[in-house]
Amino acid sequence: MSMLTVKSAVEYANKIAKGQHETLRPGMPYVFSEAASDGDMVWQGDLGIGIVSGGPPTGYVRAEKVSKCLVPGKDHTIGARHCLSSCDGVEMWLPETWSETTLEGPYLRLSNGAKITHPVHGDVTVPSRFNEIQIVYQREWDQELARERKAKD
Repeated sequence: MSMLTVKSAVEYANKIAKGQHETLRPGMPYVFSEAASDGDMVWQGDLGIGIVSGGPPTGYVRAEKVSKCLVPGKDHTIGARHCLSSCDGVEMWLPETWSETTLEGPYLRLSNGAKITHPVHGDVTVPSRFNEIQIVYQREWDQELARERKAKD
């Protein structure tokens, strides 16, 4: 049995990032495992898709109309094109103050699963056995966060 070293793990990750791995490449479609459970999450680039239960979080309001786009704002460059392939069977709740500065995204109640598309990161499929998902956004490392980190030390 071979021992996994940090060096071999880094080399393996670099092969995947460069698309040189035989079975796993960036941008490949992903399907949540049927074995997934509450709290499991996958990332589609900077957009997190989590399996949840218990209804919309406190401070969320039901959207009058379900939006295919899961990223706030109107200027959707290629990086912000995380979209539902269909709104059929989807109910949506949004944070009361949903904007480009919030880290919390839509809460979705699904009756038939969902597919979240992206032109670069690959599509993520949520099987129909999962009825609720929560969208979150990756926090960007910035000077403010660096100051917060320094203050905690």
